[in-house]
Amino acid sequence: MNKPEFVTSREICEIMGFKKRTLHRRLLSPENPLIPPAIKRIGAMSLWDAQEFYDWVEREKIRTQLELSQNNLGDDYGE
Repeated sequence: MNKPEFVTSREICEIMGFKKRTLHRRLLSPENPLIPPAIKRIGAMSLWDAQEFYDWVEREKIRTQLELSQNNLGDDYGE
């Protein structure tokens, strides 16, 4: 049985350019909320399933692209 790989709160913040407060706000976001951690509070941090996190990132990319195209902002960003 393969063990799941995890990413930490700190790693998510580094990958996404978030502060920890933003990470917590994204958990409560009505649009594409960040998935909840797989394991809460191991010591001082929570752990997320790495594959679920990267799946969420892909959904966030799609949501952002759709939002940009709906708002006709693509021209402003060189698209």
